[in-house]
Amino acid sequence: MQLKAEKLLNPNNYHLSPEAKKRLRWLYLHYEKQGNVTQAANKAGISRQWLSKIKAIFERNNCHPRSLEPLSRAPHHTSKRKRISKDAEQKILEIRDNYGWGKEKISAYLKTEYGDKLAFYGGISTQKTLLSGTPDEVRQEVRETVKYMSNGGGYILAPGITLQHDIPLENILAFIETAREN
Repeated sequence: MQLKAEKLLNPNNYHLSPEAKKRLRWLYLHYEKQGNVTQAANKAGISRQWLSKIKAIFERNNCHPRSLEPLSRAPHHTSKRKRISKDAEQKILEIRDNYGWGKEKISAYLKTEYGDKLAFYGGISTQKTLLSGTPDEVRQEVRETVKYMSNGGGYILAPGITLQHDIPLENILAFIETAREN
């Protein structure tokens, strides 16, 4: 079915992401079922509303297969976010360039030098440890971060950014349990 769907609905053989290919297969089911959205959605295991939305997008774009690519989940407007001051940014870049340190060492240095004047938030990697590490690795990173950042107060334990849907539940629970221990 996938080859039929791609040959019929993607005749120019555009490179598509796996998500777009999946949506192309759903549309093929729709056309295979003579336009019966209910039957096609049931066979694909998705809601009728979602299939109708995908179909509308596809047809609105003259049946162009690239229109089925998922939209970026990156924020569209970041101008109202709170930013660090230019002075703080320059200090961080200066430390990085002078010493060649990574974020952990820079954080520890800033904590040592400015800990009585600043509060630090975050520090647990959502792109590495929480996403692809084991629960034991998450516990270890939480313990290490708390050890060097909480000395003297002024530290709020948290993930580096908002938790995404693809972070394993076991790692989130390991993070919470370890945070409660400390």
